[in-house]
Amino acid sequence: MKMIRPLLNFAERFPLAHRYFGGMASIIALHRVGEADPSRLAVNEEMKISPLVLENLILGLKARGHQFISIETLWRHLVEGRPVEKAVLFSLDDGYLDNYTQAYPLFKKHSVPFTLYLTSSFPDQTAKMWWFALEDLLLSNDEIRLSSGQVFDASTQQDKMDTFLAIRRLMVSPSTEGRQSDVAKLFNDHSVDWLAYSRQHALGWEQVRALSEDPLVTIGGHTVSHASLAQLTEAALVQDVSGAHERITAVTGKKVEHFAYPFGGRNEARAREFSLLKSLGLKTAVTTRRGNIFPRHKDHLTSLPRISFDNSVDLSILGRPSFPRLVTA
Repeated sequence: MKMIRPLLNFAERFPLAHRYFGGMASIIALHRVGEADPSRLAVNEEMKISPLVLENLILGLKARGHQFISIETLWRHLVEGRPVEKAVLFSLDDGYLDNYTQAYPLFKKHSVPFTLYLTSSFPDQTAKMWWFALEDLLLSNDEIRLSSGQVFDASTQQDKMDTFLAIRRLMVSPSTEGRQSDVAKLFNDHSVDWLAYSRQHALGWEQVRALSEDPLVTIGGHTVSHASLAQLTEAALVQDVSGAHERITAVTGKKVEHFAYPFGGRNEARAREFSLLKSLGLKTAVTTRRGNIFPRHKDHLTSLPRISFDNSVDLSILGRPSFPRLVTA
């Protein structure tokens, strides 16, 4: 009698995909949606996912039987202990203009709900988008000198990348809080036009309002300033979080009940931050700690993990050769 080999399931055929999309649900973290610009620094461009890759990701997940749900639906499943399988949630952090011009049409086309975690200073055009300013300084200089006397080599593209990451650590690490004034003086000495970056890159309140009126979209909070919360006192943290929620509610007329930690790694979102966010009565708060969602997360609703994606994602984890519907152009 001929033995029939059983068909391999998705996790067996694509074990990496099982790590990406396991448990009861996976929350995908995105920032910017657009084509990478090779003339810019990769460290910033890597925050993008191209529309082509994003659409193929949606199609691949859909073809594999994953269902797309909102953060509100996930919260209900967790608190009520209701089973859900193969669920995927999309989220976008910060509030970039391309979230409206590039991402939103794709999500709308495929009826995919998503959460926009909004830094309120973006549409207010008061945000200091230092990552863009620093990139411009590095691209136009072969050396960066801080007021402390520290000098960074920026003569090659790799040097520029290394310097960007070194200064980023000064900006976000709680242990280097006193060094941030050196970086601030650097920007002041170069007369950085902060509003120019907001005008170029940030959503406006009119787009935020339009998004909030679509049932597919949940507007979550992401602070006023996009500071690392671990650097702030408890009072300042509450003000930074609550101030953004009040501003968003004033514009959209809808209460903010979900949150994403700026940066959101182990150094920027820890037990103190988890506890304070819980005390503010939020339903969920998401980190950038890598992982999937399991039923046990009902007891950790303010420290939910996510999976970050960008243009480097290998769509073969979805079995790309078997999907004739994937977009190619």
